[in-house]
Amino acid sequence: MTRMKKHIVLEEVLCLTSTIFLIGFLSIQVLLRFLFQTGIAWSEELSRISFIWVVYASVSYTAKYDKHIRVTVILGFFPEKVQKYILTVIDLIWIAMNAIIVYQGIKYIFRLFDFPFMSQTLGINLVYAYFIIPVGFTLQSYRIFMNLMTRLKTNEVDVHDSRLDM
Repeated sequence: MTRMKKHIVLEEVLCLTSTIFLIGFLSIQVLLRFLFQTGIAWSEELSRISFIWVVYASVSYTAKYDKHIRVTVILGFFPEKVQKYILTVIDLIWIAMNAIIVYQGIKYIFRLFDFPFMSQTLGINLVYAYFIIPVGFTLQSYRIFMNLMTRLKTNEVDVHDSRLDM
């Protein structure tokens, strides 16, 4: 009997950590409000930042497994070889769009270091909240590129809707 070794993925760590923080901060806030009729503002702010990190990390995570949202009904009308070319062009356009977002995100982050935009409650520079945007889109582009290379090497096109497996 052989065991498959599961590799920990950076996106999994980011998603899990951010989700734990998000749930923890929101739970603290709910308990304080309902049990003690008070609240702490910093937990709401950290919850928002954690939510932003969860969203961008999970987008990259779904791209790793090629399970992101796609309209694939039209692909079914074409032969598999044409499907592969269509998906390749779409993925290349997607990577190009991500490159633009990464570039603009990095420019924005440098601007936030030069002209800090401080959070109201925590008093920290929001560059730490927005840092996930170029990181997430870079990871997403890498995952899309790896899926593209796998598709080109194996000549397989998977347009199966994984929701049907539930």
